[in-house]
Amino acid sequence: MTETSFQVLPHIVVIGAGVIGLSTAIKIQEGGRYTTTVISELFPEDVNHPERSSKYTSSWAGAIQTGFPPKNSLLYRAIEETFHTMWDLSAPDNPAAHCFLRVPLKYHALDNSEESEAYKMPWYADTKVSHGPDQKGMVIQVNTVTVEPARYLPYLMTRFRGAGGRTVRGTVKHLDQLFQGNFEVEEIHGNMTQESTEKLTRLSPPEAVIVCAGLGSRILGGVEDSSMHPVRGQTVFIKAPWIKVAQMKEEEDGGETYIFPRRSGEVVLGGIYTPNDWFDQPRTEIKDDILRRTLKLCPELVPSEVLEEGNPPTVDDLRNLIIGEGCGLRPGRTGGIRLEVDLMDSKYGPDQSSRKTPVIYNYGHTGLGYSSSWGSASRALELLEEALVKV
Repeated sequence: MTETSFQVLPHIVVIGAGVIGLSTAIKIQEGGRYTTTVISELFPEDVNHPERSSKYTSSWAGAIQTGFPPKNSLLYRAIEETFHTMWDLSAPDNPAAHCFLRVPLKYHALDNSEESEAYKMPWYADTKVSHGPDQKGMVIQVNTVTVEPARYLPYLMTRFRGAGGRTVRGTVKHLDQLFQGNFEVEEIHGNMTQESTEKLTRLSPPEAVIVCAGLGSRILGGVEDSSMHPVRGQTVFIKAPWIKVAQMKEEEDGGETYIFPRRSGEVVLGGIYTPNDWFDQPRTEIKDDILRRTLKLCPELVPSEVLEEGNPPTVDDLRNLIIGEGCGLRPGRTGGIRLEVDLMDSKYGPDQSSRKTPVIYNYGHTGLGYSSSWGSASRALELLEEALVKV
């Protein structure tokens, strides 16, 4: 009988199962050099739970692949990689294609300089720039993708688990719980035998931790990032499968109006951007304002038979198409995304041996979580590998 040797891979814990956490976990797990566990209170399957859904921000995102960041910035590189990844995922023969809709996007900018370089991103190879109505502002047209969170988040979860990753339901109150091996497992899923699953009530201390906790990074012990704050968003969902062009419009007050069609025929209407507002339920007056703004931007939102009657479309015509409303608290951060590493002094295991544990921070993406997810995940993996060499 020949002996079989098994290599024990370094154990990495990712805190958070939103689009940033799951994308990061996939990047780490699919490389084959680590065993990855995602810990979260909430997972994609919880989105329809009435008491939990408002806390799982990724499910409420407008979720379009866009962004015009400063060239050569961290965000610039993250969005560029994510665009190429999502464009490939949206190809008709890709197993993830059902999560995406390839669409033209018309971005109505207040900038009135047709030669402005700020909106010419190299990943949008087909960018068209023209003057807006009455020569006011600019209209930038590119081809991009919209994402259906209700399909895409479960796809990410399935892909992660399929690569051998584990998911654990629970609440990390302080990083020391993980460092000391005191984190109690509530529920676990992954490639484990029934016997080992029944015995596993605590997680072994990880070699590194990746914090993708979004707004939760504000109160997570050992992180407690006071620069984190909510940026409230609110949307209206309508059924309008005839809409095949996405639109975004910069408003004079600094906000944006947007119309994002999805593959299912659902169209997301928005939006608002309100920092430090913790109210997580839709407000009627904001819904009415969104309907007015989006109808003004795109009268074609109402059915063609209404337009054929010769009367101007009204907000009431739009109300008849409503299938739902959404509200989410974006993970805003003063200073922008936090994507860096810290070598934390920690007490390791039952004997409380001292060591330095790499903690990689990947949060604070505000409304660009989907747009920067894969690029941010790649950078987090780079930081992880650099840190593990040092310790």
